[in-house]
Amino acid sequence: MLLASTIPNCKSYDPAFAGELAVILDHGAREMLEERKDVFYYVTVMNENYEHPNLPPDAHAGVIQGMYRFAQHRPAALSTAFICWARGPYCERSSRRPNAWRPDWRVASDVWSVTSFSELAREAREVERFNRLMRGETPRQAI
Repeated sequence: MLLASTIPNCKSYDPAFAGELAVILDHGAREMLEERKDVFYYVTVMNENYEHPNLPPDAHAGVIQGMYRFAQHRPAALSTAFICWARGPYCERSSRRPNAWRPDWRVASDVWSVTSFSELAREAREVERFNRLMRGETPRQAI
């Protein structure tokens, strides 16, 4: 994955679930075949056996951009909160973990599935460049 991120027209992904893989393959095929863009995809998949849940309805754009909120745990009275970024098979493991904690700890958590660190970095570089060069424009923000 690290080597793939050095190639400008390579889009590398590491999906955790079958739904993410389907979104990535559909988007990649449309981008390469219909739009005729000069890109190629490097997709890493695992063969671990675990349940593949459905994607949240608003996750499709996040999968392509590089990350989306996969799970959320909100107890009634909060004492603290944390955010967990996970990729590949670790996403499924991380989403189970907050529910296993003791209820009296009152810990809120968000689990984000990171499908592509390289796409996140690419977007951050583009936003930084735009904000540096276009001082008079409204500044952009990355994910």
